Amino acid sequence: MNQVQILGAELIDDQRVRLTFNLQSTPRVLLDDEPLDRDRQVRPGDVINLGFVQVGREVSTQTLDMRFDCLSRHADQERHGPCAGVTAPATQRVDLQFIDRLEGAGRGAPVAVDLLIDQSGSTAGTVQAETCLEGKPNSVQWPEKLGLCSSDTPSIRLAAAKDLWWLLNDHDVRAAYQFNETVGVEPVAEADIDGLTGRGEGRANLWRAVGERHAAMQVRPERARHLVVFTDGPDTCTPAELNRDACFDPPPDAIVQEQCPSNVTFDQAMSQLSGDPQSVHVSFIHFESKGYPGVDPQMQRAAALTGGHYLFIARNSLVNADFRRAMFDNVVMLRTALGGHWTLDVELPALTLVDTGAVYALRGMLGLVEGRLSNPTTRVQLNGLPLLVDCQL
Repeated sequence: MNQVQILGAELIDDQRVRLTFNLQSTPRVLLDDEPLDRDRQVRPGDVINLGFVQVGREVSTQTLDMRFDCLSRHADQERHGPCAGVTAPATQRVDLQFIDRLEGAGRGAPVAVDLLIDQSGSTAGTVQAETCLEGKPNSVQWPEKLGLCSSDTPSIRLAAAKDLWWLLNDHDVRAAYQFNETVGVEPVAEADIDGLTGRGEGRANLWRAVGERHAAMQVRPERARHLVVFTDGPDTCTPAELNRDACFDPPPDAIVQEQCPSNVTFDQAMSQLSGDPQSVHVSFIHFESKGYPGVDPQMQRAAALTGGHYLFIARNSLVNADFRRAMFDNVVMLRTALGGHWTLDVELPALTLVDTGAVYALRGMLGLVEGRLSNPTTRVQLNGLPLLVDCQL
């Protein structure tokens, strides 16, 4: 059965929200000489139930069952959680598109993917004992029990990165890198990917890692070029590491410490990404940590600018088994979107009242009505989907 997977929501002007989603198919039936294709995105031109998929017919604003019933601003510092507002206004579906990352080359065209894996101290709990904040190596007093501050003691992020590695097609181009202030941005040999282990220490040089690999990926010949970042929090190599807001200056009480070697700030990274924003698509699987909880607006902005995706996991409320399932689900969604994804623009007139720089929660439902692509009707519920109101609006 084909199913809908929600990737995210973006405010594209003062009255319209763009929902980004997958239409994931069942495993494809291959012809005798056809290589295995692990891309399960339903694309225009696919043959399903003896008919071609066409935008405006099998997939249209009429075959999508969609509604919002809540829109509320997050009042808490963590910027996530269920929607708690009043009933949202009536919505109108205004535009549906398939965004083809393969640029017409067709199903099976190779994609290039770099995996960036956070190996900073918060993943292992080697952080300041009282605050769970990262610091320069050998300069902070660790907790007596590292698990009290660790976001990923069992190295689930590494298992998820390996999952994505092996979910790519055989002819796709892939590479993996680990980053923190000690190793910089270090390549992981293909032969070592299965044996990669957690080594969390120091601070996260997130924007340096993104900037370096973005520059390298721009010259790749593949039509679809992706950076996929597995991280538990913001760049902590910048002087004001608690400035999590994407629009405003650091608060007066922001913690300031010595910056990391070869530091790259968020603004510097955004300036680089803005030069050719769609050349490399930057996506994040962000699982929060104890010291840095909640949705990260800077990652959201970088993903939106480059046509990537920002997937958030409320790690602090999950036991390890549930965290592992959530990570795998997000990996599958991101893998499905590498060759392309669907967008649906929705009018919400009340959005003229939103605050610049704030993060809102959406609640509602998106599904496929019963038909050739779905029998019976399939729906996915969304509650707390983070919607960032960008600085320029």
